[in-house]
Amino acid sequence: MGCIIARKVIEVIVEENLIEHGAEMGEYFRRKLSHISERTGAIKEIRERGMMNVVILDKTYRAKKIFKSLLRMGFFIGYSEIFNLLHFYAPLIISTKEIDALCHSLEYILIRQ
Repeated sequence: MGCIIARKVIEVIVEENLIEHGAEMGEYFRRKLSHISERTGAIKEIRERGMMNVVILDKTYRAKKIFKSLLRMGFFIGYSEIFNLLHFYAPLIISTKEIDALCHSLEYILIRQ
């Protein structure tokens, strides 16, 4: 039964071009994060692997505070207080509209700090 389900999942991933879509959206997301970095100076570094992205914040910004602000705006991400970074693990089906909304909210928060 497990193999049947796994094969169906792989079939859907292939049929709906989710890997290619994820790669395109990952690049789009990183471009948006780079623009936020340029405009705010809040982001020291962006690390990525596919749709997994990590933003290392400048020491004047607090990851926990940004996490809580984004959560209040309806975005759930990860963070590390120790390393002062934000984790973004977006699904393969994410849209540019959803990325734009997240990035707009993130930039708004960073500018207000």
